[in-house]
Order: sequence, then structure tokens, then C-alpha cells
Amino acid sequence: RPTISAFLGAQFKEHESELRDTYYSWYYLSVQCGSLLSSLSLPFILKYTSALLVFEILCIESFLVILIVYFGDYKDNKPSGSVFAMMMKIIYYGCCHHESSLQQQRQKQPYPGKLHSSPVIWSPALPNPTNKVHWLDKTKLIYDARQVEDVKTALNVLKVFLPLPFFWAVFFQMYSLWIFQSDMMNLNISSKIVIPPSLITSLNGIFDLMIIPLCDKLLYPYLKKCFQVTPLWKMVVGHIWTILALITSCIVQYFIDQKGPEEKLSILYIIP
Repeated sequence: RPTISAFLGAQFKEHESELRDTYYSWYYLSVQCGSLLSSLSLPFILKYTSALLVFEILCIESFLVILIVYFGDYKDNKPSGSVFAMMMKIIYYGCCHHESSLQQQRQKQPYPGKLHSSPVIWSPALPNPTNKVHWLDKTKLIYDARQVEDVKTALNVLKVFLPLPFFWAVFFQMYSLWIFQSDMMNLNISSKIVIPPSLITSLNGIFDLMIIPLCDKLLYPYLKKCFQVTPLWKMVVGHIWTILALITSCIVQYFIDQKGPEEKLSILYIIP
């Protein structure tokens, strides 16, 4: 899935940023459609048939994805080198080499990592636009300035993503916790309808299918008239809603423990 996301993003040009954002919204919507279909059907297949059929269905779906990607008409961007290797080299030279040694290396082999015919070179005699000397600026003596600036931007972005491992560690526990929590609740929707506990995970896909078109077509266009809606802003709002959902789950669990096994709480209370 991460590889396909990067591959699809490479199909757009730099001036097609709005089209790319819209495409990713609908791509995520299609992912949620498949996830919803699986989460609705597989629990019943597992309950009334066998686990072997479930794995066979997943295997066939994966094989179809490979065929679609292989025979599809896509723009193939040939890799021009390892960006990660270039980034690590720039960080290494910034940490472990003094400016004088980089100056000597530049005289031996000018611009080993340049991308342009006339790169902008930083030196202490020339003022920086921000009036601050970054510890990676000296690597512009042997690497292209745009490469160094990209690495500096990537390091700044990493500060934002540092809490993400903790977020995903909690997030992927929620599916298991929902199943365990629903197993302690009354699974009878009516006198004739009883749902499997694992079916509760389909609520995530159902809400995504409702929220994505609502945000993409109504909410975000309206908010953009009032202020700038950035991806970082969307992440912050999304995390706030996630925190509220976890708090709600804690409240539901509190009432489950209070009632005990004799008087089970209805499964409908897990919807919020």
C-alpha cells in the first residue's frame, strides 16, 4: 500500500497539486470501500465456512492487484539514484567533516553531487537569506544547494513525525480492542439479528465512506474560503477526533464494567 501510494503520486506533475490531492482522497475512498467489503463479508465467511476460504479470497485479491498494476497504462519514472543514500551522505559530511576538508575535496572533485550546471554555493562570506548558519550549509561546497535544502526540510519534517510510531502503536490496537469490547456487549441488534464481534471493525470503513466525500466536496472548499487548509492542519484535527473516540471508548468500557456480565450493554453504544 505505501508503494502504490508513492507510485500513484509520481503520475502527477508539479503544477497538478490540487488534482493530486483530490485523487488521493478518492484513492483512499476506494481503499476504504475494499476494506469495508472485506470487514463485512469475511466475518460471516469465517463463521459459516472456514479460515482457508478467507485466506484464498485475500490471495486472489492480491494477485488481481498485481495484474492491474502490471498491465495498466502508467507513467514509468525511472529512478535516477538513491535519494536516501544521498541524504545520508549529506548528513554524514555535515556531522563528521570540517569546512576546510570539504573545501579540499571540492578542489579535487568539484560538485560530485550537483544537479544543476551552476549551483548556488554557500560560504561564510555570503549572508544566508535567514541570517542563520545551518550545520548542513557547509556541505553545499560539494553538493548541490537544492539537495542540501531538501535534506534540511526533510529533517524539519521528521520532527513532526516523531510521535507517529506511538500513534500507530495505539491506533492498530483499537481494532483488537473493539472486538474484545464488543464481545462483552449484547450483540443482538433485534430478536432475529445477531452480529459477530469482528464485524464491528467495519464501522471504520462506513464512517470513512461518509466523511471523505463530505470533506472533499463540501467542508474543505468552504473552509478554504476562510483560511488555508494544510495537510498538517488536517492531521491535527484528525488526531483530535481520534483522541475523542478513544475517550468515548473508555467511557463505554466503564459502563460495561459497571453493569457486569448479567446485564450487558447494547453493541450500539460502541458506534460513537
